[in-house]
Formats: sequence, C-alpha cells, structure tokens
Amino acid sequence: MPFGRVVCGIAGGSLAAVAFAFAIWLIGIPIALIVRGLHAGLSWLVRLAGEMSGLAEALVAVSSTVGGLVIALVVATLLVRLFHWRNTFRAGVVSGETSHTDVGRQEIGRVA
Repeated sequence: MPFGRVVCGIAGGSLAAVAFAFAIWLIGIPIALIVRGLHAGLSWLVRLAGEMSGLAEALVAVSSTVGGLVIALVVATLLVRLFHWRNTFRAGVVSGETSHTDVGRQEIGRVA
C-alpha cells in the first residue's frame, strides 16, 4: 500500500509540473509572437531611413518588448471584461431581469 501511494504521489506531482509548464507555454507563446512581430516591424521602419546604429537597435529592442507586453496586457484585460460582461448578461437573461441591471455573485449563484 505505501508503494502505491508513492507512485500516485509522483504521478500527481508530475501532472502538476506538466500543467504548470503548459500554462506558461500557453501564455508565453502569444507574447513572444507579438514582441517578435513588433521588433520586425520597427526594425523595418528604422532601416527605411538608413543603416541602424547600435543605439537605434537598442531602442527598437526595448520599445518592441515594452509594446508587446502592453498589447498583451490590453488583450488580457479585454478578455477578462468580455467574460465578466458575458456572465452578467447570462445571469440577467436566466433570471429574467433586464440586461441593464448589474447582477451580483449571489444572484448568479442563486440562478445557477
């Protein structure tokens, strides 16, 4: 019996580690793609004026990283607001209230 618990514990820990790595991957891939796209676009714009200096390369790298993180934050905020609005709207429709009223968590729990 103790050996079975050890194997089950190791399997559970491995599953938690894989889930954590998958969550980081799921969040990191879009951010990396946004930053890479911004860097390529900004580099192209700077190269239109001529050869890039070291300072211009550094500014492009920093601005693309900051811009990518800001864009990812804005998209995440919009998604959270969309899901919050959806839950509020759904609870109002299910309870029969008008869609202009703000429904609290207790109302959502009572309806569900």
